Amino acid sequence: MSVAGMAYLVRQWRWLQLLTCLPCLFYIACYFLLQESPRWLIAHGRYTDALYVCENIARVNGRTIPTAAKELLTYGFQTSQPPEHSREGNVSEMFRTRIMLKKSLILFCAWFAISLNYNSISLDSDFLASDVFINTVLSGLIEVPAYVTAWIVAEKVGRRIPIAVLYTMLSACLISVAVLTPGSVSHTVLALLAKLSATCAFSIITNYTAEVYPTSIRNTGIFFCSAIGRISSLLAPSSWPQQRRPTAPWPPQSHGHSCRRRALLPARDQGRCPDCEGGQHHH
Repeated sequence: MSVAGMAYLVRQWRWLQLLTCLPCLFYIACYFLLQESPRWLIAHGRYTDALYVCENIARVNGRTIPTAAKELLTYGFQTSQPPEHSREGNVSEMFRTRIMLKKSLILFCAWFAISLNYNSISLDSDFLASDVFINTVLSGLIEVPAYVTAWIVAEKVGRRIPIAVLYTMLSACLISVAVLTPGSVSHTVLALLAKLSATCAFSIITNYTAEVYPTSIRNTGIFFCSAIGRISSLLAPSSWPQQRRPTAPWPPQSHGHSCRRRALLPARDQGRCPDCEGGQHHH
């Protein structure tokens, strides 16, 4: 929605691109303002730094660190060997075992499909209004209830089943939109429902990916899935044929294919996230 406002004021696309990228410079401050995770510091043997971060967290929340925990950080971990899963993971761990290979490939397909369709629907929002700026604002406004719905559903129902249902719903909406008359009430309603489903699924799968991968390769797994999603988003502008939009048959099919694969993933709705690759055999 903010991009629509900036585009309305700045019509030259080069200046608009510069204007939208400038806020990213503020992320440099995160390096100086944000602290490392105590768990990551302990996993890498930096116990003194972990204790310092924990003390800051306790002070901000008006709490005190238990004496036993402080002594463990000060003496216990330093005199013992770090656990096996504390070692830094590498890319090969994502494909080393059959279970991890299956999970990685399914997540890659899921990210590719949801990113492609989400961006395609966002770009093809002329079903809302005739003005491109109003279209962009309304398309972004739809995502507000979508994110709220995703949060509630993920907490109450879980991750795997809602994502599979959302992918299936998105596929059905896109296939139905392809055969309906553009501009009709049913076409508009189904297109909005498709945008709602895509936003919800995208929101949930981001957290789900972090829960599926073990700690040692969690960041690596999220990076690869996100990179595949970004690559598929590059195809979004050319995914719908210009003569009849949106009637491309393969984006809905890609979602249906991903939904079937999603059902094969384990549920991460309850319990702890896996700490190591070996823990994957129990989930």
